[in-house]
Amino acid sequence: MDRNEAKRIADLISQPRLGPYLAASGGDLEAGLRLYAWNLEASCAFAGALQFLEVVLRNAMDSRLATYYGRRDWWNTPHLTLADYARRALGKAEDATRRRARSAADDIVAELPFGFWVSLLSRRSDYYTQLWWPALRHEFSGYSNHRPAVLHNDLDHLCRLRNRVAHCEPIHHRRLLKDFETLLGVLNFISPEASQCLKKFSRIPEVLDRKAGVLNGSLLPRI
Repeated sequence: MDRNEAKRIADLISQPRLGPYLAASGGDLEAGLRLYAWNLEASCAFAGALQFLEVVLRNAMDSRLATYYGRRDWWNTPHLTLADYARRALGKAEDATRRRARSAADDIVAELPFGFWVSLLSRRSDYYTQLWWPALRHEFSGYSNHRPAVLHNDLDHLCRLRNRVAHCEPIHHRRLLKDFETLLGVLNFISPEASQCLKKFSRIPEVLDRKAGVLNGSLLPRI
């Protein structure tokens, strides 16, 4: 693109949002726009992979807890102590489904955010004795640690990445290949088949390999 076109695109993106990319590109406008475009390309690739992880994770955890507690709305089990964050998330999900005249357990589960499921593996409340040891550890058959601390840390890391992607924040500075490996590793704990499926079909490796070419202008970004 020529200089005038680049300026018009930059104005549409806005200076506050484009600023970090310009800073990372030494103030060069066209280079900053190429970095912005590649960041968008990488975000699109990770969005699909993270969505796949979220669906697999929530379905696995929800199914195991429903089986263990013997009820589809396992979160309403008497004497089950959930932390305030989890209860607030459930309240919002129930309100959202109620407004649409849909209040089945499956609808509530679909409304719950990624962070809700990640939080169930944390040290909050009494999750180890209520959730992890009697139920959830069996859903992560490939995970060998006695406690879920490492698993929680990996998922929390991926949840933060997911939030950056969802809010159009920069991710170009991250160790994205390591992020992808972490994602595949967590999936492998649940299902080696799911991990291999994502590894086979994800375009993340291709996008990462294209970075240098997009940044030097020899390749066009693919959004």
